[in-house]
Amino acid sequence: MTMDKDRHYAGIARQMAGQDGQALQHFMSNSPWSGEMVYQRIQEDIQATPQLAEGSYLLLDESADEKADIHSAGWLRQYNGRLGKVDTCQVSVVLGYTHWRSVPWTIWAMVDSALFVPAEWFTPDFAQARQKLGIPKERRFQTKAELGLEMIRRAKAQGLPFEALACDDLYGRDSHFRAELERAGVTYFADVPANTRVYLQPPQIGVPEKTAGPGRPNRRPKVLNGVPSVRVEQVGKRPDTLWQRLFIRHNERGVLEDDFAARRVWIWNQPENELREEWLILRIERNGDHTYLLSNALQETPLDCLAEGACARYFVERVIRTMKIFDFPPQNLVIEITERVLVAELAEARDKLTRLREMGVRIALDDFGTGYTSLQYLQSLPVDTLKIDRCFVDGVARRADLEVIVRSVLSLAAGLGYEVIAEGVERDDDADLLRELGCVNAQGFGLYRPVSSSLMWSLLGCADAAQGADADALRLDGDAVRAPSLSGALLETDGLLA
Repeated sequence: MTMDKDRHYAGIARQMAGQDGQALQHFMSNSPWSGEMVYQRIQEDIQATPQLAEGSYLLLDESADEKADIHSAGWLRQYNGRLGKVDTCQVSVVLGYTHWRSVPWTIWAMVDSALFVPAEWFTPDFAQARQKLGIPKERRFQTKAELGLEMIRRAKAQGLPFEALACDDLYGRDSHFRAELERAGVTYFADVPANTRVYLQPPQIGVPEKTAGPGRPNRRPKVLNGVPSVRVEQVGKRPDTLWQRLFIRHNERGVLEDDFAARRVWIWNQPENELREEWLILRIERNGDHTYLLSNALQETPLDCLAEGACARYFVERVIRTMKIFDFPPQNLVIEITERVLVAELAEARDKLTRLREMGVRIALDDFGTGYTSLQYLQSLPVDTLKIDRCFVDGVARRADLEVIVRSVLSLAAGLGYEVIAEGVERDDDADLLRELGCVNAQGFGLYRPVSSSLMWSLLGCADAAQGADADALRLDGDAVRAPSLSGALLETDGLLA
């Protein structure tokens, strides 16, 4: 409680000497608050905040611990959603809460969670482990969707204000899950796989009349009026599907603006013989990826509102998914943002960047000094690195005014605990002065020009990686990740990290 900022577990860990993981675990274990009490207090604070009465979303997702072993409840070889692969891990279903419309701030918080215990744990083979690890005797196997439904119903019963629920296709593909949300009065925006089948016209479902002739009568329901089902990925290619370019909002990378389409479709839940009408929302992201969602939003809901709901899970989940695909440790990822983006949507940027930083992702503020970020904003942002714009670096050895500015930035960064990188170093005298001023990180053509990823690996002496490298392999939101120059590789040369 004595910390002015970064009051989360990652921030607490950084405050401990040597970032001692055992000390952090001890801190958490000795907390007088149970998990239920923490969630209850968070929900009470949300309900007591008038600005959150409208415009909030629930996010249903998973959290996995790949370090879990036989001594962890629910441990088993299963799908690890965080890593995007099957692995030995422990998985929890988590319910998040987000609000990005408030002024001057937005929030993201976890409001509930439940440990997923695989079905195998309820067999006689795991009886001793269940008892040893304290799994209640009355507990029975529940799917992840069933756990999610329990938490959503609980949040609604406790009066947590939210407009809709957003979830990925692990839950969205479950037609029973969506039907239960409908019955609970919850609006949802649920991702579904590209091969999900829908009807573009109402199908007539029934049991065919018995035809003349021998044989047993057909008692299985069928589509009687000949309406065919189609995959959702085919719907977007039809000439009668109308696409529209929509601006949704400013975000951490500039603006969220994509192509959207929506049309009413019918889904036949065959196990329950239930026919339901829903919105199918289609989206083409800037990198060409197609996403598909089903929603029970009102029939008169305009396309821009449907598109906003479809983007509720956008930025953080996009970054996490990219790290999953490439099995990329978050602590090795640095996200660069510009001051202009922060000014455009400071509150949302601060919220989403804080969540990423808690995962271990580092944040760098690019082109520092050319935008409009006040010192008050800078102190509240979850930033690790300031990158001094080249307009203050190029010629710093020959201009006293530039030297004063660079000195000031270095002093400011040191006081706030930020790392500093000088951009645009092209002359030896500028590099020498930066070193004298205490700036130990720099980049620029004078040090090394950007190269392809394969050449980068070769320069770093990683021949094996170079053979399998693809210069355009890593992509995030459509922009190829440039292979860093040696300035980004942190190779020490004569005291200046080049």
